[in-house]
Amino acid sequence: MKKLFLFAVAAVALTAACSKQAPDVASNVSRGSDFELEPLVPVQFASNLAHVATKSIGALDYWSAEDLYFYGIERFKDQSGRDSLDLDNLFIANVKETAPNTTDPLHPVTVGTITLNRALPGGGSEPYYYGNGNYEFFGYFVDDAAGTDPTPTIDFSDSTIILPVKIDGTQDLMVGYADRDSVIKYEYARISELPMYTDTEGPSEDAVKSRLFSAYAIRKWTVQPKMYFHHKLTRFDFYVQSGESDAAGVIKVAGISVNSNTEADMVVAGQHIYDGLRNIAAPEDLVLNVKAPDGSLTPLVPLTVDNEIPAPAYDAANPVRTKIDGSLLVMPGQSIYDLTLSLHQDGAQEPSSRPEKTQINFAKLLGGTHTQAMPGYKYNITIVVYKFREVEITVSIDEWKEGGDIVLDPDAE
Repeated sequence: MKKLFLFAVAAVALTAACSKQAPDVASNVSRGSDFELEPLVPVQFASNLAHVATKSIGALDYWSAEDLYFYGIERFKDQSGRDSLDLDNLFIANVKETAPNTTDPLHPVTVGTITLNRALPGGGSEPYYYGNGNYEFFGYFVDDAAGTDPTPTIDFSDSTIILPVKIDGTQDLMVGYADRDSVIKYEYARISELPMYTDTEGPSEDAVKSRLFSAYAIRKWTVQPKMYFHHKLTRFDFYVQSGESDAAGVIKVAGISVNSNTEADMVVAGQHIYDGLRNIAAPEDLVLNVKAPDGSLTPLVPLTVDNEIPAPAYDAANPVRTKIDGSLLVMPGQSIYDLTLSLHQDGAQEPSSRPEKTQINFAKLLGGTHTQAMPGYKYNITIVVYKFREVEITVSIDEWKEGGDIVLDPDAE
């Protein structure tokens, strides 16, 4: 007799793991040259970023020689005295540089210094500021979400630089910005106590901010741009947990996919307008504009586990869970994500199961306050699994009931 199997998957439980704590600002900057036109322009950046490799690079937790792209844009005062960016004459335009490299996984690199070169009109490049110009610096990382040669476009109507992206669940999109306010927070006290100000009053905070970032700021205060890269997608990490003792090592999760928007316009540099004022954009304002006005969803390429992950031993008092290799990076902003699971059980003939569909519902988020998936946050998703069940039918025979004697006699009346 051919055996049939049934199975069940428990509700998905989520716990939030915030990854947005402020990174420490590095202080080991190098002093620039004393020549007016020849100070180097190393851009120092930091990020709370272990490679989790699937198709592409995957979620970043530290730097490993990734391709980063940068913009340096001169700042000027418009007719109303407000800060504006000169998008018509870009100082550094979409220049690719290599992030620092982690060679020892036990000592991952999250902060490093690179020299940012600008392309020259006649060819070649040089790592120098020009004159007394003050600049804003922006950067981004897109893996292969924008092809092998990302080409952003300038939208002069809202003073932004935009890059169309398309994700498949394996790219970690990041945008960075050298914030002048962070310099005041971490460097102003040091600047005020420099020897040059021993006998005179040091510059005001506004005076320091007005000279950032420039050759002057390097010469006088040794202040370099410090660029913080912020994750723009939501990260899902998956775990398997047994719901019963019979499931341990027998039931396995073979694949996971989540439905999400996959296309967006990513703002990689520029200004934003609010309350009628034009301001240089802060990192949280460099956004992903998801292309889905009708609310429709496009399925992501499934996150497929190379080796089936068996459910761990069952422990009702202290549940144990096993992490599935890889992360799934999805567009933020949804309250509900449809999730599809592929399960397998030892001894079952193929196909051993149909895809099991469930949802990641942020209204049922455990231990958090988010009503939707937030950019830059990681959510740990635990899948509780139960062993397939054989369909067993019990058969029995009823007793014959006495119905009486019937005699057939042709001579009887």
